[in-house]
Amino acid sequence: MSEKLGKPYTIHNISGKLNRDTIKYSEIKLLYDILGYELVLRKK
Repeated sequence: MSEKLGKPYTIHNISGKLNRDTIKYSEIKLLYDILGYELVLRKK
């Protein structure tokens, strides 16, 4: 993530953002991409 977004990221930083509900949508999309998943939003 650090290389792609140009910001320092650690497991602790990401965990803290998830616990505080402050992680950005772009960061979630990038995490999914790195893990090999596709994030799909669809209407209920």
